Amino acid sequence: MILSTRIALRYLKSSHKGSFSSYASRLAVIGLAIGIASLVMTLSIMAGFEKTVSEKIATFDSHIRISHFMNRSISYPDKTLDSLFTEAPVKLNKSVYIQNPALIRKKQKAEGVIVEGVEWIPNSFAINRSNSTGNSIELMPNDIWLGSDLAEMLGVTVGEKIALADLQSLNHSASRRIIKSLTVAGIFHSGLQEYDKTLVFISIEDAQQLFDMSNKITGYKIESNEQSYSTLISYIRNNTSYPYYVVTWKEKHQVLFDWIDIQKWPILINFGLIALVGVVNILSALAMIIIEKSGQVGILLSQGMSRRDIKTIFCIQGAVIGLSGAILGVLIAGIIMGMQIKTHFISLPENIYFMDHIPISIEIVPILFMSIISVIISFIASYWPAGKVSSINPAKVLSYE
Repeated sequence: MILSTRIALRYLKSSHKGSFSSYASRLAVIGLAIGIASLVMTLSIMAGFEKTVSEKIATFDSHIRISHFMNRSISYPDKTLDSLFTEAPVKLNKSVYIQNPALIRKKQKAEGVIVEGVEWIPNSFAINRSNSTGNSIELMPNDIWLGSDLAEMLGVTVGEKIALADLQSLNHSASRRIIKSLTVAGIFHSGLQEYDKTLVFISIEDAQQLFDMSNKITGYKIESNEQSYSTLISYIRNNTSYPYYVVTWKEKHQVLFDWIDIQKWPILINFGLIALVGVVNILSALAMIIIEKSGQVGILLSQGMSRRDIKTIFCIQGAVIGLSGAILGVLIAGIIMGMQIKTHFISLPENIYFMDHIPISIEIVPILFMSIISVIISFIASYWPAGKVSSINPAKVLSYE
């Protein structure tokens, strides 16, 4: 086995003048490396896209929401839900929210919006970060936060006054209409038009006044870490019944994530075919090496080396080419992805893709798995050209040497 390995490596590094086998080997390595690099970048981009969209949606919607099944208000505090949270088997963070449609107006401009009354909002998407503590921004009474697209449509900036009216109260007489004057405390930008154009945040107290919901809320927002999420959602579903309704952020945006899943396979198949071309290059390279080295194969056979050992030589060559291609491909992909992470040199239209650059999420396990598979396939694929060794007649090939 050691001798076979030494001969295989020597054939690959052959530098004799006019030797085409070494060039064919290098071309096979480059071809496989391009295919592996394409697959690695494709996997990382798809994972990055899903992760970025997931983080943005989860930041606004939270991991789990509990509300009334008929979309009615819930008394606050609620003993049933409070005991549910207290007895939870994992750590969770909960907060209350009020969500209702409203009309926002600035002079002659008016837009329909979704008002969300909350205790705080994340500052990761905030353009204005005043009143921020850690990772959150506390919502003060008579303050409102607008999405960047909505602020642009209304032509408002931080510090200006706007009017917010409860849509249901507008159907009543003028004396019963509820309208609040609020100050724009900040503007947020998520890259998701669903939020940036239609969502506004106000304090819980202001929301209760605006929608006449004294001591009532729409529901609870619950967050947990990734490790305990599945345990928490199972616990809540098993211990929650009518009239409470439980929905996760993925279920709320099921169509979007179904679309992401559908797109994965065609993309992987297309770039997998590129890697397959690299494997075909290995077959052709080994076939040419065998033809070129047929005289040396004849010498080895005449000296007593078995045909099985000679086949092993070329199988090892295939494995070495596969390993070299995998390593080179991962390095190429790593360099390109590293540049993208640092410089964002490949940009995207944010209004279409929810982000302004191609996101990258490097996952080590899939990359290692794909690299190992490529080496194994290269080794197996080399059996076919190596099998041609059995047809070599030492006396015939040596007569031409």
